[in-house]
Amino acid sequence: MFNSKSNITLLAALLPTLVMAQEDNTVSASTEELTQNFTSEWNVASNIYMELEKFEGHRDADGNAIIDKLTPVAQLFINSPNSKWSYFLEHKVARRAITEDLNTTDHSFQRNRAQIGATRNIVRNEDVTFNLNATYRKESNDSASGTDARGSHNLFWVMPSGEFKITDKLSFSYWDAFYYYDRFAGDNDYEWEAEHGFAYKHSDNFTAKVYLYTDWTWDNDQNKNWEQNQIRGYFPTKINDDWSVMPYFRYFINEKIYDSSNNYNVVNETDDGLRLGLNIDYNLSPKSTLWVGMAYEETKWDKSKSAGLTSGPDNSQKFYLAQIGWKYKW
Repeated sequence: MFNSKSNITLLAALLPTLVMAQEDNTVSASTEELTQNFTSEWNVASNIYMELEKFEGHRDADGNAIIDKLTPVAQLFINSPNSKWSYFLEHKVARRAITEDLNTTDHSFQRNRAQIGATRNIVRNEDVTFNLNATYRKESNDSASGTDARGSHNLFWVMPSGEFKITDKLSFSYWDAFYYYDRFAGDNDYEWEAEHGFAYKHSDNFTAKVYLYTDWTWDNDQNKNWEQNQIRGYFPTKINDDWSVMPYFRYFINEKIYDSSNNYNVVNETDDGLRLGLNIDYNLSPKSTLWVGMAYEETKWDKSKSAGLTSGPDNSQKFYLAQIGWKYKW
């Protein structure tokens, strides 16, 4: 996956000892099976994983080749077939900007995130499902000794989600998350993230899902300062009782960076990007599942980025993702 000797060595060392991953919105398709088809009054499921994110060529201010994130995560899902409520807890500790041999520098820091969410089922019948989620997340950052302190903030969001059945095989599904950042050190105070699209269930063993993904942010004066728009496809496939896979892709319609000091004009953008990924699940038992994930993404930008993030005449940015972990239904 990594095209330098040091990166190959790093990944080979990490994969046997890491523990599996989930990216993006935590109420997502790849963890839905954790909270379904239980028979006890209250069902508890966990997901413990490790995630590595790396941009090719990325360097800190001292020229050290760095890993963007190395993140252990613990998640807990709680639901009941006799209740319209379900609950989700997560704790995440990301080591940021560490060297490829996993050491810290004066530029490294640790991001701590703890969140709790509750989802209420509002409508459920043969044709329509509608849920409403509310979540709180606390984030803090620990900087290196002797360096400037980093900020902390609170994040609140509400997220309606649902599904409309069109035929026995075809349905329209969606989720829309609306975020508010309290005391955030960055420029964004508000954010909207969403997926809207269609799922086609070919059989019990194969489903194809294609969505329009949007993620936009605004500052406190409602000026848009970043946006990302993609077509995303997911193809969960059951091979047998032990193995299942989910190939997926993300095609970049565009991603735009706005500059507040330049009258909020677009200062860099891409409309040429693609991520290809694969998740693999292996059922150790009816309750226990090991899984791994991997992805490669390349985007081409109008202008070069600093810190070695882009290279070549087309300002190409290359990103690698490695994940491994364990899910358990208690």
